Amino acid sequence: MNFGLGTYGMDHGNSSQWPQGVPQFYDISDRDALCFFMNKRQFETIKGFPIITVLPLVSRTMDADQACFGAGFSQLLMRNLMLLPNVSVLGPRDTPRVHFEDSEMVVGDHDRRIVITGKVRTNGKQCRAKFYIHSTLFESESITAGGDTPEEFYIDSMKVLTEKLGGKYNDRIEQQLQIGQPRRIESLFHLGKLLLEVQPKDMKKAAPNFLNLYQYDPSFTVPLWNYVAPATDQTRQTFLTAIKRDPSNALMYWIMFNQLWKIDSQADPVAFQFCRKAVEISPGLARAHLCMSHAAPVDRRMLAHAILSYTLIPRSTEAICNYISVLRNTNGPIDLQYTLGEEGMRIDSKNPILFDHMIDISCKQNHFKVAMEFAQKALALFSPAPNPHAMTCLKQNPERGKALSLGKFKPVDYYQATIRNLKKKIKR
Repeated sequence: MNFGLGTYGMDHGNSSQWPQGVPQFYDISDRDALCFFMNKRQFETIKGFPIITVLPLVSRTMDADQACFGAGFSQLLMRNLMLLPNVSVLGPRDTPRVHFEDSEMVVGDHDRRIVITGKVRTNGKQCRAKFYIHSTLFESESITAGGDTPEEFYIDSMKVLTEKLGGKYNDRIEQQLQIGQPRRIESLFHLGKLLLEVQPKDMKKAAPNFLNLYQYDPSFTVPLWNYVAPATDQTRQTFLTAIKRDPSNALMYWIMFNQLWKIDSQADPVAFQFCRKAVEISPGLARAHLCMSHAAPVDRRMLAHAILSYTLIPRSTEAICNYISVLRNTNGPIDLQYTLGEEGMRIDSKNPILFDHMIDISCKQNHFKVAMEFAQKALALFSPAPNPHAMTCLKQNPERGKALSLGKFKPVDYYQATIRNLKKKIKR
């Protein structure tokens, strides 16, 4: 199987067709080279990274102010740990909202997951933390960090965790911690309060609050991770300005990709470069690897990134679906596609995107009766009434979500038509 691996590094360049106001990080005249930036050794190294989950540093026994501080600091810690070149740190979208008391259950049976949880306290100036590290790689243990000022605390937390995670706290990391940190400790309280009060389904409604917090402390760009807003010129400018202020915020480049990517465009180097830049800052950033194939100018280069996202986001049906899609686009083994689909179905039996893949795969194998079974099960998710989770899965899928919002995709009509077509094929 050709993973589409190559040599790292290339020269920068310019393009007269580049959108005004959008920075250009790479020469796009050679699109193959644009996509061919990770060699086999790097691929194998990243594939073996420990997977870091930073849970909200919140306990059921903490008072409200300390809980807010802990929840806000956990996202700052994600940003900072993403600077380490030897681990994969999951972002908020892939991190469960679990209290300290329930943290061990998050480890599960994944052999490379490391869960960071704990308790923090501050009097508004001095800060202390006791981190608990759970993993199947080593015995669970606790480590402490502290500082007489918030700034000292942020640095000490990184030093002790970097050492525990097998990394080296060096001058590069020290320099990258001079930016992107809150100038006011109140910013962490405000961020944590929002994170504890706002449910995931209500993030869009709460978007102005996260934007206001960023504007209150513009050097601290992490609140914009939670700023769910339409892709407008004004919103893009907000994120681009944040990147200028904190160019080491890896996840911000992935967010910018989502702002720029045109769903109807199969090759979008303008958006693609932001995923690549995110990976250069944080090689194990799984979401960036996942989204590269969406906009890659050269499909055959994307299989390695699909494998990495599948490996680095445990039990993610989104990563599984992306892996199947890349295999399909690169004529990958049909048996592997089916096996991945079965794995996804065991994780989530109500995801219609998985059913779509299984219908397509079964048809390619000429197993039309099997495809019919999948189509009937998919139809049952929307008839007589739509399953809320199934609808959420559709909305989260870029193509299906857009078609659904425009009224161009009606699940019941679609699956009924699929069943009729399959019946004709079965009769032949």
